[in-house]
Amino acid sequence: FAVDGRSVMPDNYGETLTDEQVANLVAYLASLR
Repeated sequence: FAVDGRSVMPDNYGETLTDEQVANLVAYLASLR
């Protein structure tokens, strides 16, 4: 996902978020479309 050409996901999001948080974030971003 990118906003104004920049990724909105930090490079280390996989280390700082749990699997559940990542899934919730993806679902939230998908709901914005």
